[in-house]
Amino acid sequence: MSEHAKLNYRQAKRGIHTERIFILNNKDDLSEIKEIMEEQEENNINVSYAFRSDLDKLLPYASFAISEEQTAGIISHREDSLGKVTITSNNEIITDLATKFDDIKRQAQTVKLASKIHQTNT
Repeated sequence: MSEHAKLNYRQAKRGIHTERIFILNNKDDLSEIKEIMEEQEENNINVSYAFRSDLDKLLPYASFAISEEQTAGIISHREDSLGKVTITSNNEIITDLATKFDDIKRQAQTVKLASKIHQTNT
């Protein structure tokens, strides 16, 4: 388990709310990452996923994160280079990121829901 994952799990145990939406290219990606998503859900991180093709132009960046209090944002501009990021405290940018996150979240499917559906069908 990575140090990043351990830190996320410790924060979740302390009551810090974390939501993560995985943006996937296809169902093969879902199969490959399903175990990670379920582990995060088991560790009190709200996990969902969406397929890139369903999101039209909702994805302004390769990846982004917003602090719980919406005082800081981290933007990764390229998928192939997560080391090149912008860190901002600009309220306008953070508000825009929060709006984009909410738009994507409305189209995403929760991992918990998928697990319950699977359990019901077996």
